[in-house]
Amino acid sequence: MKQIEYEGDKAKVYSDAGTAAVVLGIPSVAAQSTPTASPAASPASQASPAASPVGTTDSLSFVGLGLGSGEVPAVPAGYTVVPFLRWGDPLFSNSPVFDPLVQSASAQALQMGYGCDYIGFIPLPIGSGSVDHGLLLVNHEYTNPELMFPAYLKSNPEYDATDEESAEFLVNPTKEIVDTELEAHSMSFVEVQRDGSGAWTVVIDGEYNRRITATTPMAPTSSRRASIRPVLPLPARSTIVRAASPHGTP
Repeated sequence: MKQIEYEGDKAKVYSDAGTAAVVLGIPSVAAQSTPTASPAASPASQASPAASPVGTTDSLSFVGLGLGSGEVPAVPAGYTVVPFLRWGDPLFSNSPVFDPLVQSASAQALQMGYGCDYIGFIPLPIGSGSVDHGLLLVNHEYTNPELMFPAYLKSNPEYDATDEESAEFLVNPTKEIVDTELEAHSMSFVEVQRDGSGAWTVVIDGEYNRRITATTPMAPTSSRRASIRPVLPLPARSTIVRAASPHGTP
């Protein structure tokens, strides 16, 4: 069976809404690590109400788990797992209610992104050591259009199971779908707070709440401006200029 090209024809430009910046030499922000989440419905492991302060020797004093399988996440005794900050969850008071059957780029730009990869935690107020109030930084590494959009995959009426070059499904990427994917990428900055019972909640319209997407304009402010290339348009096959390759690399 032929492998499915989930993103469609790589030689075709479905949307020109995205931008890409090549930035070199900008220092990264150090952040406290938090448990990673699954791509579509991001469950976050939370500590019990009596969580130890950051940096103490017993902050990770739990009994490790053995290998296992199943659909229910397993956590050590004293820990719980709840759905928290799922794809499409609101971050602002004007965030549309998430509806997987009716998606748009404008709605996704105000909602939690997709594909949680790196997750960091910065205590709030800035400079404090708080473990109950902070800024969650989530990197949205990728999208899975075949899972995100109903009817994105359609059965191939000419599929032949005996033919290795025959595809069982056909993909249906559109400009609207690609534009929505662009808004589902990049970063979410979300203020979160834990109450006395140990439950974490999102601070809607938090001071630092932000969505950075593939269409967000950016102005580099590093002191190493000589190492920074300007924002480039992102065609179907982009050429990236690097210091070691001034003529560009496809």
